[in-house]
Amino acid sequence: MERFAGKRGPAEQNTETRSAIRCLREDLIGMDQVKEQVMETVQVMKFNRLRKEMGMKKSSYHNVHMMLGAPGTAKTTVAKLMGKIMEEEKLLPGSQFTCVNGAELKGMYVGHSAPKTKALFEENDIIVIDEAYSLTGDRSEPDSFSREAIAQLVIELEEHAEDKLVIFAGYGGTDVDEKNNKMKEFIDANPGIKSRINSTFYFPSYTAPEMAEIFKKHAEISGYELPENWKEPITAYFSTRVNDENFGNGREARALFEKVSVQMAKRIMGDANGGLQNSINEKAIKQCRISDIEGAIRRAREENKQISGRVKVHNRIGF
Repeated sequence: MERFAGKRGPAEQNTETRSAIRCLREDLIGMDQVKEQVMETVQVMKFNRLRKEMGMKKSSYHNVHMMLGAPGTAKTTVAKLMGKIMEEEKLLPGSQFTCVNGAELKGMYVGHSAPKTKALFEENDIIVIDEAYSLTGDRSEPDSFSREAIAQLVIELEEHAEDKLVIFAGYGGTDVDEKNNKMKEFIDANPGIKSRINSTFYFPSYTAPEMAEIFKKHAEISGYELPENWKEPITAYFSTRVNDENFGNGREARALFEKVSVQMAKRIMGDANGGLQNSINEKAIKQCRISDIEGAIRRAREENKQISGRVKVHNRIGF
C-alpha cells in the first residue's frame, strides 16, 4: 500500500495548482453522497472554529469516521484527500499525516502494541487506518497483540477525537457479501470502537457508465487520445463485469486501460520492427484505435475466464 506520511514542504505546496477540494470534486467519478459528507465534515469544523474565534463555547464534534465499500471504490483516495483538505483549511492543530495498515498497529512482542498505537496518535494529526480489519485478523477472537492494540486505540479515540482526524477504511457495506464484510468483524471486536465512530461513509460500487468515465480519465492523464467510438465497447464490457462477484471496481478500469496500452505498443512497435520506425510520430504514439480497445477487451475477458476456473456442468438425464 502506498504510504503518505509527514508534512508537505513549501516547495512541494507551491507546485500544487489545485486545492484538495477541487481534486475531490473534479477528479473522482460519481460518489456524490460521499463528497457531500466530506464537505459536511469540513463545514462543521469551520463552524466550530468560528464559534471559538467569537468567544463562544465550541460545540463537541468527534472527528472519527469509517469508510466502507467494495474493493476499488476509492475509499483510501478519499480518506487521503479529506486529510489534505483538513491541512489546507488549517482545521487541526497540526498537519502531520500518516496512512497505515491496521496490522501495523500490532507490536512485535507482548507489551509493544499499546505504546506503538499511542505513538501513532502522539506523532500525527491526520490518521488513516486502511484495511482496519487486518488488526484483528481472520480469527474469531483477536490474539493478545490485537487486543492490546485495540484497547489502546479505544483510549486514544476518546482522548483525541476532537483534535485529530481519524479514518478507518476497509471492505464492508451492502455491496459486500457477508463473508467479506471485514469491517463488521473489526467493529465487533470491541464495542468501544463503534461507539466512538461519528459517521460512516458508504462507497457504492461503480456502474458501467462510470467505469467508462474512469477509463477515459486514465487515458487523459496518460496523454492518450481515444477514438470517437470508444465508449460503446467499454461500457458494454463493464455492463457484464459489474455483476461479477469478484468485480474490482475502479482498479479494473485502470487494468483495462493498461491492456489497451499493451495493444498499442504491439501495433506500433511491430511496425517499427518492420523497418517503419522513422514513420512513428507523436500523433501515432498518442492515438488509440478501436482495434486496440477491442483487443484489450478480448484479453481481459479471457483472463477473467481463467480466473473463474472451470464452469461446472450438471449431468442431464436423457438425450
